[in-house]
Amino acid sequence: MLPLLITILLAIYVLGPDLVSAWIISFSVPRRAVVQSRSEEWARSILWCLAPFLCAWVWAHHSGILGQREGVNAQVVFSGLYSEPFFVAHRNEFFAAVSAFFWLNWSLLWRLYSIVIVVSIGLILMIKFYGPIRRSLVRHERLQSFLAIVVLPRVSDWHVLLSHMLLPSADVRLFVDILTRSDQLYQGRLSDKTLGADGSLVNVTLAEPTKFRRDRYLEALKSDPHLSADGFWNKIPGEIFVVMADEITTLNIRYVPQITRETAPEVIDTLRSILARLESSQS
Repeated sequence: MLPLLITILLAIYVLGPDLVSAWIISFSVPRRAVVQSRSEEWARSILWCLAPFLCAWVWAHHSGILGQREGVNAQVVFSGLYSEPFFVAHRNEFFAAVSAFFWLNWSLLWRLYSIVIVVSIGLILMIKFYGPIRRSLVRHERLQSFLAIVVLPRVSDWHVLLSHMLLPSADVRLFVDILTRSDQLYQGRLSDKTLGADGSLVNVTLAEPTKFRRDRYLEALKSDPHLSADGFWNKIPGEIFVVMADEITTLNIRYVPQITRETAPEVIDTLRSILARLESSQS
């Protein structure tokens, strides 16, 4: 019974907080797939549970709960579980110590897991609003670095790249250029993506998709070496277009500013200034 008790306590105190945190965060964003050795997993679990455990211990100590748990004698509990003759000789003392030992651990555990849940929810909010928080810290590079260290290692690489986490502004939209194994080039606004359980990319969904007519462009290029490629993009019928990840060889991500009613006057003024400069340079 003693090895079983020790195994249960290790699982609850050391492995449990990391598993609960990972389970909660997985509801919000796909996690980064990290292959670790057994020793690295234990080290990570110990580091993750150490700070919440210390906070739970201080919390319980200041609330006076620890002082009220009189009769907590771990030696009696462990000795009774290890030795049957000791259990028989100290039956009443053993059960009293077990009761106190249970309530002591309960007082620590509910505080420990409450802290883990609150911290996990905080991490979810930091991941969810990583972009706005990062932009608000544009003048504080150290805080930006700290935020990246806390958030990015916990999130799938593909979610970071194909989401709004790294956008420089809220008025920017994601566009992607995709080159497939069959040498086809597609372009469109990123509408959605599907990630696997390990954080790997499964497919990419494009809105307003277009396809580049490369053969026609190369043929026309023979007669006009300075021909622009803009006229050789053809719209693909339909609203969304799905490209499977195993067909993708190259994925180019573009940040395109979105013109709104608020930004339209600024864009118009910029275009007018550019035209004025062109006219002045020509004259």
